[in-house]
Amino acid sequence: MHLTISPASFLLIKNNINTTLKEIKNVFIKNIKPAILILSLEILIVLSYYNIPLITSVLLSLSKIKLQLSYFYSFVATGLFMGIIPWIVAIIQKSIKQESIKSIGIYMFIAYGIVVCSI
Repeated sequence: MHLTISPASFLLIKNNINTTLKEIKNVFIKNIKPAILILSLEILIVLSYYNIPLITSVLLSLSKIKLQLSYFYSFVATGLFMGIIPWIVAIIQKSIKQESIKSIGIYMFIAYGIVVCSI
């Protein structure tokens, strides 16, 4: 079986690939600063847990609260960290229209809270 591609089809495919690669690069550049910030905070929390007794006791207290509040805790924590924090980053980056800020924030908090509780 022999497959042939016309020059026009080849150029169309090549242009689509180039456009897609440019979009991937733009998204990566846009998200690298928040990603580095989040990773730095995660490392800071882990190091603090093992080296600062006050942080250890606070995090252990949070784990006890999570056991008591179960789904409500998961709803609030996930809503904050997967909904509200990315929403704040989007506001700072000005990627949300001014008139939509409040409704999108509420939606993201509730949507991510529900998602984690359904798992």
